[in-house]
Amino acid sequence: MIAPWLYEILSRERDWRGALRRVANDLASLRRERAHLDLARALEHLEPDLRFVIAAYQHVGAERDGGRALALALELGSWADVVPLATQQRTMMGSLEAMIWEARGLLELHALDKVERLLPAAPSEPRLAALRAELTGGSEDALATWLAHARAQTGPGAAESYYVAGRLARALRKGSWESWMEKALAEDPRHVGAALVLTDPVQGSSVRDPRRLLEMLRKRLVLLEERGDLVGRCEVARHAAMRWWFSEQAPRHRGLARRLLLAELERAYLAQVSPIPGHLAMWAVLDEAAEADRTRADLLPVLIGALEAPMPVHDRVWLAALGAEICASVGNLSAAYAYAAIVADHAPLHPVVRECFAGAAVSPGRAESDLRLFRNALRSLEVEACEELQIEQIAPLDEELGLAPSGPGETLTPEEEALELALNRSAEDEQPLGSAGAGPAATVAAEAVEVEVARTRPLPALGELALPSGRARPRRPVAWASATPRGQERLTRPRVKQGPPLGDEFQHARAALAGGSVPAPLERPPAPLDAVPRAARVAVPMDLRLFVHDRELTMQSRDVSTTGMFAVTFAELPIGAVLRGELRVPRPGLRECLHVVQLRVVRRDDIGYGLEFVEPSPALKDDLRRLEAAAT
Repeated sequence: MIAPWLYEILSRERDWRGALRRVANDLASLRRERAHLDLARALEHLEPDLRFVIAAYQHVGAERDGGRALALALELGSWADVVPLATQQRTMMGSLEAMIWEARGLLELHALDKVERLLPAAPSEPRLAALRAELTGGSEDALATWLAHARAQTGPGAAESYYVAGRLARALRKGSWESWMEKALAEDPRHVGAALVLTDPVQGSSVRDPRRLLEMLRKRLVLLEERGDLVGRCEVARHAAMRWWFSEQAPRHRGLARRLLLAELERAYLAQVSPIPGHLAMWAVLDEAAEADRTRADLLPVLIGALEAPMPVHDRVWLAALGAEICASVGNLSAAYAYAAIVADHAPLHPVVRECFAGAAVSPGRAESDLRLFRNALRSLEVEACEELQIEQIAPLDEELGLAPSGPGETLTPEEEALELALNRSAEDEQPLGSAGAGPAATVAAEAVEVEVARTRPLPALGELALPSGRARPRRPVAWASATPRGQERLTRPRVKQGPPLGDEFQHARAALAGGSVPAPLERPPAPLDAVPRAARVAVPMDLRLFVHDRELTMQSRDVSTTGMFAVTFAELPIGAVLRGELRVPRPGLRECLHVVQLRVVRRDDIGYGLEFVEPSPALKDDLRRLEAAAT
């Protein structure tokens, strides 16, 4: 998914999506097909906006992209993008499938004269003949023939036949055309054509009826799971959620999109699915949405489950860096250090590692409490004289320093020998790029503590980006340094001894630095003693339509209780007004229940409004209590 030469760049960057866009700009003028293909694949894994990914595949060319640009345009549901891509593939590759999709797209766009010129007058290929019949208003004979073909087959063949029959029935203006499309999805839940037509905001009724849309998706996901196609399930869920998230036609489904992405990620982690298609793109949407409504900390339990699942090393680095950033943003530096230690095991030059463990070298005004926390984390390894370590004097471990690991004649305990071997292992012993295994705990600690910011290597030139397969990672710039004057740094051997006990506030850092693979979940702070009692709030994104005079506003909830909710919106609402709304409350099994509510605007925040339920119905209260019980 992410080629080694690209990971070499990304492992030193905070914003991977921005870095890939910069690389795309640098490569735009270069004719390197392999590099463009690697870049497009990496963008497909990281970038939620499929339009940008399609543009990247267009640079690769129709003859080399394996049809990915056209396939993504179909998943995006944009016939305006499908037609030119299908035309390009048809003219360059002579593809019959591309010609069929081109004609179907032109029909959806009502460009009938172009379809007339594209299709042969008397086509021998059955699907082209069906398109010719659809162009002229449909044919009862053709419809009966395709339905007979569908009933005589199973699987993808039956799905394609039902799909063609549904198109013909729609041309004949038969009310049953959607049922044939649904049968196509029952035979092949991944059939993109049937799903595209049913969710079209103009043709399909599913978008106008959210419950039908959700039921159709639920059936597809259940069928894929029953057939053991868990990767296919992830892809279907991701594409559906991304269409809802970016579609201008259906902004009412963004809360549903967030819940769907979270549910599918948790399911994939439990099922040990690896790799997950578009894994980091899903997380990018969730993080951006959570940052907008200030619920990023609620992502940490899912993040912990992710780090316990098998995944490529680049996914692990990105997710651990996200965990460190979230924990630092809420002021829990101990947990941030623990996540940063995971990043350091695979990407010691990542900005998160530098900031967490080498910040004193570049920020002289770093708070004394941070330094105390840093030294307490070191003490958890029971390293002698850790209080005397001068962080500003840390020097990188490199061949040109000519440093010996220890003095002659010293006798080490077995534990010390293992620790020294981990700290001083050579580049030949490093794991190659792409390995997801965790290194020794002592190595994690050494890397995380002493990465030198000023000695990092520059990024490789674009002409030298491609790395030989199997190349080991560069030697890590990590060393232990004693409190000697600057210019006289030497590598010292840590002496192991019993240190003072570590306080509970450092449990996350201790777990990671002493060998724990994943930080423990953050505990919620206790409520203040003088806190006003109120109904328990559940952080869940739900879709809300609010009617203000002659306007209809669409927004999502940040949290909800049995007495009210907080809605995220930048629209202006009158304080004290009572407004009518429609709230879609989630139920188990990917279902929703629509409730008509009266909401009083109680207070305003810089990102939204606090809304109070006015005489909520018993059914709404029951649904909200179920949400509260599920959250606890």
